[in-house]
Amino acid sequence: MINMRFVHNIELQTGWQLDTSYRYFFKYCMIIAFLVLLVGCESKKKDATDADETMRSPYGNAPTDLRITDVADLYPLGYDSTIPQGTEEDLKKNIGDRIFFETDSTSLNRDAIEILTYQAKWIRYYDIPSIQIEGHADERGTREYNLALSARRANVVKNFLITQGVLADIIKTSYYGKERPVSLCDAVQCWSKNRRAVTLLK
Repeated sequence: MINMRFVHNIELQTGWQLDTSYRYFFKYCMIIAFLVLLVGCESKKKDATDADETMRSPYGNAPTDLRITDVADLYPLGYDSTIPQGTEEDLKKNIGDRIFFETDSTSLNRDAIEILTYQAKWIRYYDIPSIQIEGHADERGTREYNLALSARRANVVKNFLITQGVLADIIKTSYYGKERPVSLCDAVQCWSKNRRAVTLLK
C-alpha cells in the first residue's frame, strides 16, 4: 500500500521538499492512480472471460429441463443412422421439417406441437446457428390475404420455438402465400399439404 515512506523516498530521489499538505495530496493522487490501474486489470479479466464464454455453446446455460444430454432423446421414433446427424436432411427425415394448418388458421394442433417440440430440442442439441421459417397458404383467397396469413403462420412457429428455448436471434422468417405450392390440384388433399410452415437451415 502507498504510504508516507514512499513519498519520502520520492523526495530523496528527486530532491523535492514537499510540505505536509502537498505530501497528502501526492499520496491521494497515487492512491487514485493505483485504483484506476486495478480497475483496468479487472476489466481485462472480465473481457477475457466474456470472450471465452462466446466460444461455448449458446445453450450451455439453459435451464436443466431444456438441456439434452442423450441423442436418443432427440428423435421420437428413432432415426436413420445413414443420414448425417445435425444436417437439414436429418431434420427433414428424422424429426420433421414442416407442420400443417387448418383452413384460414394459425393455430398449432397436437401434431404440430409435437414436431416443433422435437425441432427445438434438435436445434439446441446441435447448436444450429441459423434457421429460416417459411410460411405458406393454399391457393384459395386473394394474394394479399394469403401473404398475411402465411406471415402469421411463420411467426407462430418462431414464437413457439422461442418458448422451447431456441434463441430468437437465430430465427428468420419468410412468407410466400400461395406462390409456392407443393401439391397442385383443386381438392382438399392438395390444399392441406400447402397450408404449412417449413423449418430450413441457413
